[in-house]
Amino acid sequence: MAKFIVQRLLLTGLTLLGVSLVIFALIQLLPGDAATTLLGSQSGNPEAVARMRAYLGLDQPVHIRYVRWLWNLLQGDFGMSVQLSSPVAPILWAKAVNSGVLALASIILMLGFGLPVGVSMALHRHSLLDRITMFVSLVLANLPVFWLGLIVMYVFSLRLDVFPTSGMYSAYGERTFLGLLHHLILPAIVTAVISFAILMRIVRSAMTDVLDALHMQALAARGIPRIYRIYRHALRAILPVTANVTGLQVGWLFSGALFTEVIFSWPGIGLQLYQAITARDVPMIMGGVLITAVVFVLANLAADVVTVTLDPRRRTELR
Repeated sequence: MAKFIVQRLLLTGLTLLGVSLVIFALIQLLPGDAATTLLGSQSGNPEAVARMRAYLGLDQPVHIRYVRWLWNLLQGDFGMSVQLSSPVAPILWAKAVNSGVLALASIILMLGFGLPVGVSMALHRHSLLDRITMFVSLVLANLPVFWLGLIVMYVFSLRLDVFPTSGMYSAYGERTFLGLLHHLILPAIVTAVISFAILMRIVRSAMTDVLDALHMQALAARGIPRIYRIYRHALRAILPVTANVTGLQVGWLFSGALFTEVIFSWPGIGLQLYQAITARDVPMIMGGVLITAVVFVLANLAADVVTVTLDPRRRTELR
C-alpha cells in the first residue's frame, strides 16, 4: 500500500508538471500582450512598451520565462494581477475557499441523492419508475449548466422570490450561516445536477451487476434475508466504484462551477477566472487554471487511494 501511494504521488507530481507546462504554453499562444494591456493609452508608444516588457520579463526567451514562473510558483508567488494590481495568490486562495464551499455542498447533494436513488432503481429495475428515472437522468446529464442555472434562477428567484439571485451573503445584515445556506442552495443544486445523474446511473449499473453475481445468488439460496444481502454485501461491493466516481466528480464540481459562479455571482475561482479572461489578466488566469488543475489531480489521487483501501482485490494485487 505504501509503495502504491509513493508511486501515485510521483505520478501526480509529473502530471502537475505537465499541466503547468501546458498552461504556460497555451497562455503564450494567446493574442495580445500584457505590456500593452497595462500601459493602456500609452500602448502606442514603442519605447514605453519595450520598457514594460523588460520590467515584466517578456523580453526573455520562453524557456527562461517558464522556469522563472515555475520557480516562483513553488515559492507560492503567482505574480501580480494586471487587473487588480495586487498579488494573485491571496486573492485566489480566498476564492478557492468559496469555490470549495460550493463544491462541498454539491458533493453532499450528489451523494445524498445519487447513491440511494441508484441503489433503489437497481432494486426495482425494469419497472416503470426505473425507466422514467433513467430517462430523466439522461436528460439531466446533458443539460447545459448555464441554461439550467438561468431557468432555476428565473423560477425560484424572480418568479417565486424564494431564493436570492446572486452573491454569497446578503448585502445587508450580518454574515450568518443561515444566510450562506440561503444563498448556497440554488448554485449547489445547479452544480450537482450533472454529477448526480452520472453517479446515479453508474451506481445503478454497478448494483445491478452485484445483485446478479453468483455469490449473491448463493446467499439467497442459503436463506439469507434480502435486506441483509443488500446492506451487508451488495452495498459494500459497490463502495469502490462509488468512491472512484466521486473522486472524478469532485474535480468536475470544483472546476465545472465556472458557469454556476458566473450566473449566480458566487465569489469563487470560476467567477474570478471569468473576470480575468475578460480583462486579459494573464497572471490571474494562469494561477486560477493551475489551482483548478491541482484540485482535480489531487481529488483523483485521493479517489485512487480510497478505492484501493475499500477493494480487497486491489490490495491483494499490490502485495
